[in-house]
Amino acid sequence: MIFIYFVLILISLSGCFSHWQGDLAKIVISFDGAERIFAYNPTDKDTHQKLKHNIVLTSAEEKLEDSFTGNTTYEAYVTPGDWNVKIDSWLDNEIYATGSKDVVLKLGLNNKTIPMYEAFFVTFKSNNGSAIPQQIVPKNGYAIEPSPSPTRTYYNFDGWYKNSGLTTPFNFKTDIITQKITTIYAKWKQDGTPNITNTPLSLNAYGVKTFYGNSKGNINLNSSDYGYEIWTGENDNKLTWYGPNQGGGAAFKAEWTNSGYYIGRVGYYWDTGGPYTQYKNMYADFNYTRSGTAGSYSMIGVYGWARNPTASNPNERLIAYHIVEDKFSGSMGGGDIVGSYILDGATYNVTKQDKTDDSIDDYTTFTLLISTRQIPRQTGTISITEHFKKWDGMGIKLGNMYETKFFVQVGGGTGWLDLTYLRLSQEDKPR
Repeated sequence: MIFIYFVLILISLSGCFSHWQGDLAKIVISFDGAERIFAYNPTDKDTHQKLKHNIVLTSAEEKLEDSFTGNTTYEAYVTPGDWNVKIDSWLDNEIYATGSKDVVLKLGLNNKTIPMYEAFFVTFKSNNGSAIPQQIVPKNGYAIEPSPSPTRTYYNFDGWYKNSGLTTPFNFKTDIITQKITTIYAKWKQDGTPNITNTPLSLNAYGVKTFYGNSKGNINLNSSDYGYEIWTGENDNKLTWYGPNQGGGAAFKAEWTNSGYYIGRVGYYWDTGGPYTQYKNMYADFNYTRSGTAGSYSMIGVYGWARNPTASNPNERLIAYHIVEDKFSGSMGGGDIVGSYILDGATYNVTKQDKTDDSIDDYTTFTLLISTRQIPRQTGTISITEHFKKWDGMGIKLGNMYETKFFVQVGGGTGWLDLTYLRLSQEDKPR
C-alpha cells in the first residue's frame, strides 16, 4: 500500500489559543507538511495545487464536511473523543487518492497520520443482472467480492470472470488489481424457469404430427400460435411436432438421412409483418439433445427473414438472420466480423455478407447475418428482441419481419435433433 501522510495537530484549550471554549479542541490538517509523501503523484507543485480535497470528520454525535483545492491547511474545532477522518483527493473531477482512519483526539497536543492510497477502480458488469456498485481499491490491492451477489430473473448467478467471454474465473483472494480501471463480468446459468424440462415427450399425445420433405414455405400448426417449415432436397427427411400440449408447445424432432441440406424450424410466422418494435419482448426457452453427423456445416438456434425495402444498399433489403447457439461441426456462411456483444451470459460475434441463393423471394441476392455464441449450449433462453436491439446499435436494420423460428440447419450427414422443450413467447416486460 502507498501512503500519503497528512499531519493532524491538536492543540488544547490551555495552550496559546486563549479564545477557545473549554470543551473544544482545535484540529489542524496540513496538506503541505514535511511528512507528506506523494509517492505516486506527479512531483510538480502545479499538480498538487490542482488537487481538490474533500474532508469528512465523523463522531458519534457530530459530522463536519468541507472541501478545498491546493496545498493548504484545514482547521476545525471539535469535541475531544473518538473520530473518523475520511479524506478523498480529486484531480480533474476524478478521485485520485482516498483514505480514512479512526483517531482518538484528546485535549493537548496530538500528532496523527492518515494513511491514503492511490485510487484504482473495479467495475462490475452484471450482464443484465442487478447493478453492483463500483469499488475503489488500492493499487496492487484486492477487490471485495460483492455480497449479496447480483440477481437476474430466470437465471442463477454463476460467478465472476476476468474476461467478457466468461472463460477465466476471477479469484477475489488472489487476483490483485494492477490496472487503473478493472472490469469483472458476471456469468449466469438458466435456473429452470419457466419449467424448461428434459423429460422425453410422447408420440401419442394430442396433436403430434410428422411432416416429410420440403414444405415449400410456412405451414401453420393446428391449435398453435406457431408454424413450421422444412427446406430440404430429400423427401425422407422429416420433422415431428410434439403438439400444442407438451414440451412448451413448440417442441419438435428433426431427422435427416444422407441429406445434402436440411433446415427444420418451428416458431412465429408473419409473412408481411411490421418492424420488431411492434411486437412484445420475444424469447425462446429451449432444451434439446442431438446425435449424428451434419455434413460440412451446421447451425442451431433462432432463424428468420426480414425485408427492409427502404435500405440504401439493395442487398440489405432482404436479410436472413441467425442467432446460433450450437452446432454439430463446421460453420455456416463466413463474412467479416462486424461486431460483438454480450447477451444471455456469453459473447456473440456477428458476421455479415452478401449472398446470392434461394430465399423467401426466390433466387436473389440478400444479406446473410449470423450472430454466433462463443460458448455453445443446448439449454437456456434466447433473448431474441435484445439481439435485434444489439444489431440496431451496429446499424443493421432488419425492417419488416417475415418470421422468427427455432431451427436446425445441416449441410449433409445423418442425424437428429430432439427438443424436449421449446417455447417461443412475447412478453410485456423484459426478463
